[in-house]
Amino acid sequence: MVAVYLLGHRVGDIKEPVVYVNHDVYDYNGKVVKDGKEEPFVESLTHNSIIVQIPRLKGRVNNRLEKVLSVFDQSRKDAEDKQVLNIDENKYEDDADMMYMLHRLTAAAADSEMRQDMNVEDEYYKAIEDRDTAIMKREKELKQKDEQLQQKDEQLQQKSEQLQQRDEQLQQRDEQLKNVVKLLYSNGMDTLQIAKTTGISNDEVTAMLK
Repeated sequence: MVAVYLLGHRVGDIKEPVVYVNHDVYDYNGKVVKDGKEEPFVESLTHNSIIVQIPRLKGRVNNRLEKVLSVFDQSRKDAEDKQVLNIDENKYEDDADMMYMLHRLTAAAADSEMRQDMNVEDEYYKAIEDRDTAIMKREKELKQKDEQLQQKDEQLQQKSEQLQQRDEQLQQRDEQLKNVVKLLYSNGMDTLQIAKTTGISNDEVTAMLK
């Protein structure tokens, strides 16, 4: 069984309007499509599939299949009624099969129940699109907040490292000062003289000599 997906959107970087997925991606002529085949949607297909990118059909009719699909070219939407495609039947008048398909589609579009179903379908897909848009917006906001939190964490980490460096510098200075005090004391200076020389209090000098 081959599944056929008629998509109203583009799939990643795949430029071919019609591709075949069979453990690899092929165009209509059987050539391997290299660009975009690692797209998650394509990779998730475990069965043989045909993907039709309707937006990619614009102005491209290179074979029989694309000629049939060109009827659904979304660039032909009516300005006032987006459910209607303006199709020039003269382009297909030399093809009986195409004219038959156009007449069937025209008859279906004129059916009131069919139009009602189309309206319901439009509302359904609009609800899905609104939901997906809201989800994407929420995900974008969450991503921005995560990035902001990451930046704050990095800033806090930098400040912590700076404080640690400062503490190490102070510790080194205290150690040096303590060595100087001990050296002066060993050379016969009393604590008051050492305090006067080093600029620290007599109590601090006494504490360093312990």
